[in-house]
Amino acid sequence: MRTLLLVLSFVSIANVSNSQVLISLLFGDKLNSDGLEFGLDGGVNFFNLEGSEGDFNSKLNLGFYFDIRLKRSNWWLHTGVIAKSSMGATKLDVYSLDDPELDSIFAGGYVERNLGYFDVPVMIKYLFPFKGYLEGGFMIGLRNKAKDVFVTSSFDDDDTQFTRDIRDHTQLFDLGLIGGLGYKFKAATSMYLGARYYHGLVNIAKDSSVPELTNQSIYLVIGVPIGAGKEAKKAAEKEASEQ
Repeated sequence: MRTLLLVLSFVSIANVSNSQVLISLLFGDKLNSDGLEFGLDGGVNFFNLEGSEGDFNSKLNLGFYFDIRLKRSNWWLHTGVIAKSSMGATKLDVYSLDDPELDSIFAGGYVERNLGYFDVPVMIKYLFPFKGYLEGGFMIGLRNKAKDVFVTSSFDDDDTQFTRDIRDHTQLFDLGLIGGLGYKFKAATSMYLGARYYHGLVNIAKDSSVPELTNQSIYLVIGVPIGAGKEAKKAAEKEASEQ
């Protein structure tokens, strides 16, 4: 029952993520205040599978975030949803597809594992006076895609591919530790640049006979508050009128 509730919760988050983006564009200035920052964030992440001999791969990530000030201090709670989050690895060793013809074709190739997640980070952030920050916490993910792409070269580089769905062979949920650092362009609500490292704690493989594989990823992100400029302008106009 708890697993079912978790699945339903994540599906609900995934279904409303697009509407949240639209709401942010329309009402973002109402969401940003001295104690709450809401916006969109995204960038590129470099990921690999710890426990494998594969190489790092890279893809874009995109989501939305909330920064909630804790008791009007320099401490903030950071959360949100990374609606497009990729994990996996490339240059993995080829394994048997139980098809002699396919095994022969891809014998000299490699496997690229593509895992897609809806990720929810929950971190505590400390904002320094010089506008830099440190953050750390955990992240839980719901896997929505799992594919192995077999790649080989027949006539040109990597021109022959075969895709195998591996959702039945990978765990539905992922959980790990995440931490990072970054810089805000203003001390108040403003755009930021940051880097985060995620270290998975869950073996993503259901088959206990294969080596343990855990996700790891380096995120390079840029966050853009929605409507913060309007809110700052209103605050400035209010302050000027009171003088």
